[in-house]
Amino acid sequence: MCMVTTGISRYIVSRVSSTKTAWWPTFSEVKRLIHDRLDHADLNKVLPFNPTAENIAHWITEQIPTCYKAEVQESEGNVAIYEEDL
Repeated sequence: MCMVTTGISRYIVSRVSSTKTAWWPTFSEVKRLIHDRLDHADLNKVLPFNPTAENIAHWITEQIPTCYKAEVQESEGNVAIYEEDL
């Protein structure tokens, strides 16, 4: 699991299941793929979809092929979780 915090949200990326490849990005790669693209950005301009927490969680799993689950926390007590069917 890797947690990335941006100025607006916290993203938790869960590691790959045994059914996917063994590659897992380093924290620097996750930071580059997720954090650097979203931190303090206008999500309506950076992302090609409606940037709800649910959609962002799904998008994160698409950016990291071995990631099957992502949590996006918008605020205290408000968390969206996307988990692929394995």
